[in-house]
Amino acid sequence: MPMELLSRLCKATLPCHISDEDDIEKLSALSAAQLVEAEIPPMLEDAGLRWFSGAAVVYRVSEDGFAAVSGRRTGRHAFARGGAQRRPRSA
Repeated sequence: MPMELLSRLCKATLPCHISDEDDIEKLSALSAAQLVEAEIPPMLEDAGLRWFSGAAVVYRVSEDGFAAVSGRRTGRHAFARGGAQRRPRSA
């Protein structure tokens, strides 16, 4: 589960290298959600098999990433998790 990886990254000394294929896949999702800043290696494919071309490097866990692990709701991720909706400002 990506959130388990995110929890480990919050406690890790960064930058760190991730070489496990499953973890790189999870890291890719965390990076797309802007919960971490990471360099994801390109995916290679041959004869129907797919794999990453090398290790990923995690540089930083974002504020939203730390908030997601701690259960706080901040910014745009609060809405993605079903947080209270903001009312539009009146002029």
